[in-house]
Amino acid sequence: MICSISGKNGSRCGCALALAAGLVRPVQAMSLSEQGPAGASGPAEAFTVQLGGMTVSNGVTLRYETVAPQLAGNPFAEGYYPGELTVELSGQIVIEAGGILAIGTLSHGSDEEASPVIRGALRPDGMIVVRPGGKLILKDISADLSGRGFFIVQDPGGSVEIDDTALDENLLCWAPPMVDNSFHPFKDLWLEAGTPLTAEVLPDDLQTYLQYQGQSQWTTVPVAWDLSKYAGQTDGELKLSGQFLSDSGDPLPALRPPELPSAGMSRSVSWSRIQSGWAAQPLRQSLNS
Repeated sequence: MICSISGKNGSRCGCALALAAGLVRPVQAMSLSEQGPAGASGPAEAFTVQLGGMTVSNGVTLRYETVAPQLAGNPFAEGYYPGELTVELSGQIVIEAGGILAIGTLSHGSDEEASPVIRGALRPDGMIVVRPGGKLILKDISADLSGRGFFIVQDPGGSVEIDDTALDENLLCWAPPMVDNSFHPFKDLWLEAGTPLTAEVLPDDLQTYLQYQGQSQWTTVPVAWDLSKYAGQTDGELKLSGQFLSDSGDPLPALRPPELPSAGMSRSVSWSRIQSGWAAQPLRQSLNS
């Protein structure tokens, strides 16, 4: 569902939350328990990770992913569990811009990796909140949830990826569609020195991923370029920004804007003294590749 949640001050802004100061607590210590003997011949180990209220900040990636039980005894990087995994949430998790939280199986569609279970109590303001620029990845998980409220609250511009997972839509507070261009940066544009920059040189749309309600689709998204700061230069370099648009012309937030938390994209336009005959059409193609 796409919903609005009121903050304590009564403000409403889609799924954006007006959380009172102090609601998001500092990162608490994570505890991990193991049950069952190790070894491929015995039953799979059972791991339990307990997470208190925390903020996943810029540059932080937290992973809780299962791998095949027969790999037990091998060295693993932190966040990988060879067996069954239960993640217990005792407080709200807020994923800020640049932060990533991933819970699930390591592989897609593996019969050997156990599906992790997320357990906890629902909250009116969301057990997991994804801020603009933050990313939540859930892959082949199940949820054991109690109480009333929301499991996930997605702010406009936040990224939520859900694969091989069935969740009650009434527990999810979705944001409008957003552009996930995190792994597909656009190429810079080069012009021959002395050539003016015009709208005809720029593409009307660009290919990228469009994310909506946990799913991503590779598609063509319209774009509006901002030429307001272009003063007619024909050499040097110019930072060119733009805005992704919906089919109806409304702005779309993007996961990788030029400067968080603003939305849009940014490319560099450079003039170079290269051989003549560099036409506009190849430039359009290179930008869109």
